[in-house]
Amino acid sequence: MDWEHSLLIGTDGRAYREIETNIWAASATPDVLYLGTGRHGGGIVLRPLYVQICGTWLNVSTGRTAPFNTLPSV
Repeated sequence: MDWEHSLLIGTDGRAYREIETNIWAASATPDVLYLGTGRHGGGIVLRPLYVQICGTWLNVSTGRTAPFNTLPSV
């Protein structure tokens, strides 16, 4: 964790920022948003939650369009 810049550094070296509570992005203009969950042993696990395809955010699990105005503007 890079506390000074509020970034989570992944094992792959990519930096993730929390754009809303428990929602993480790997860049300023992401095409994937991740759900961050804590682990009992410490650390945070990021799982893909939404992907942006042709300007529309889709839920990775269901394939449905994300509810209107529920995603942060990134």
